[in-house]
Amino acid sequence: MHRKTSVAHALHTDPRPSIVSDQGGSITVEWVGDRVLYARCVGSISKELARAHARRFDAMTAGAARISYFSDGSALTRYDMLGRSAFARFVLARPGRFKSITLLTADDAVTRVVEPLTQTLAGIVHVTTSREDFELSLLSEAPFALTASIFQNERRISYERAAVPLRSSIRPRHPYR
Repeated sequence: MHRKTSVAHALHTDPRPSIVSDQGGSITVEWVGDRVLYARCVGSISKELARAHARRFDAMTAGAARISYFSDGSALTRYDMLGRSAFARFVLARPGRFKSITLLTADDAVTRVVEPLTQTLAGIVHVTTSREDFELSLLSEAPFALTASIFQNERRISYERAAVPLRSSIRPRHPYR
């Protein structure tokens, strides 16, 4: 039992995001504050990917209580219903581990699959399609969340893709001077 606690502690204190993926999608998870866990889900979440995530998620949260979990599913295109059911069973089997679960969705099909979690896990799960509401909730739980490496990588990628205006420190000469 001591070994399991040590592994969970190591995962909890590891500053790098943890990633599981398959051909259709990926789930990246990182602690972004004290008892605040953030996940980004991209693509299609199959039941196999959901199972791999559950194993890793269980190791990351072992020994923790009253976790606020934020899952950004705005880039999800599909979420397997068996994966959703497995997630609900995971949470129900660990009473007291979660204070709240906030899910951001953008795709209507994903929202329909996730929505029943609000009834199954009444009082714990909140589903939103508003990025602003999602981020405000995240920052109310972890004011410095956006400084976590998971967000820094995202910003760097978006900046690299953006057009950057060129500036010159040399003033052009006026043609008549």
